[in-house]
Parts: sequence; C-alpha cells; structure tokens
Amino acid sequence: ERINGVASVSVSGGYENDYITNHVLVTVAQLQKLSIKNPFLDNKEGFINKAQRYLDVQFENQFKNKQHASFSEVIDYAFVKSYYKDTFAISKDIQTKLTSRLEALKKEWVTLSLYQKAKLAIIAQRMGDVDWSKKIIHQLEESAVIDETYGMYWKENTSSNYDYYNAAEVQSLIVEAYKEIGMPQDKIQRLYAWLLGQKTQTDWGTTKATTQALYAVLLG
Repeated sequence: ERINGVASVSVSGGYENDYITNHVLVTVAQLQKLSIKNPFLDNKEGFINKAQRYLDVQFENQFKNKQHASFSEVIDYAFVKSYYKDTFAISKDIQTKLTSRLEALKKEWVTLSLYQKAKLAIIAQRMGDVDWSKKIIHQLEESAVIDETYGMYWKENTSSNYDYYNAAEVQSLIVEAYKEIGMPQDKIQRLYAWLLGQKTQTDWGTTKATTQALYAVLLG
C-alpha cells in the first residue's frame, strides 16, 4: 500500500495501480459479504478510505485529461463503487458524469466483452436499472453453449483472449451477475458445472482466479 491509498506493485503509476486497487477493494467487499473474518479487515478503514479517494480522483482526472472517461474506465469504476454504495457516496459532480457515460453505454453495451457485460449487469442491477441488467443477461444467454456434461459456457471465453484475467474469472463474474439478478438456480448450477469442471480438468489458473471462483461458489 502506498501513502495515497493505492495498492501497487508498480512505482511508475498507471493502469496497474488502478487495476490492483480495484481488485483489493472488490475482494475486501466480497469477504465482508461472506462474513469472513480477516486481520486485514479489522484494520481496513484507513486503507479503504484512501483507496476510495484515490479512485475518485483518478476517475475525475479522466475527464480533465480528455473529454470523457472510456467505457472500460467507467465500468471498472462503477463496478467497484457498487460494492460500497451505502458507505462511500459518490460526489454529485462525479455522479453526473458517471450517469452520463452509463447512459451512453446503453447504446453500445452489446459490443462489450463477456467480462465487461457481466460487470455491467451487476452495476445496472445495483443502481436499480433492472430492465437493463436483464437485457444484458438475456443477451449473454443467447450466445451461450448449454451442454449436459459441461454446463453453460461461452466459446469465446478462453484465457488466451485476456491479459489481466482468465476464463475462470470471467465465468465466476457471470455467476455473480446471475446471483445478483436472481436468475433461476438451475441456470446457475449449469454455470457452476463448467467452472468446477475447469478445476477438475486442470486448475483455475491463478491465485486471483481461484479466489474469484471460490467466491462464486460460496455465494451458494
């Protein structure tokens, strides 16, 4: 952790800082949701406060450095903040900019990756836009493969297509989206079948993917 609240393996700044800080904040929120006790969580307030402020400043800077934040930046920021909507309010100015970009996304979301669509479905559900979240899930289902042995999965979901995450993480996030939106349990079980099948055949690939997969499974 650096003094400004960013968790990083890089001293040069940039995307790695935001990426790792986002991941830590999401993981902390997920542990809290599962009521898991951890020494880090007992002393979390200082870091989380700093990290939240850091992300707010970074997001605001996207609008100062260029005309607006990219859709990817908007999704990443809104996804993290959605876990803390009851504890860390977004300023009125940032909320206005965020809402504007999310409205623009409603015309463009079909072209997003599986990972971004799953994040966006969770964001939409948590902000109360149930119609949008269900549209995203239904579009995902239209492109899914359903197999009696392997469950529900997506042919495009292969780790070779990604740099910062892998196929198990994508599937885990889709599970979280289905749970968040309240999709039927039989569909969620099909998603689990593919995810657990990956563990049986090889493994989940990385420590981060393993933690995300376990979180998805523990959601029940």
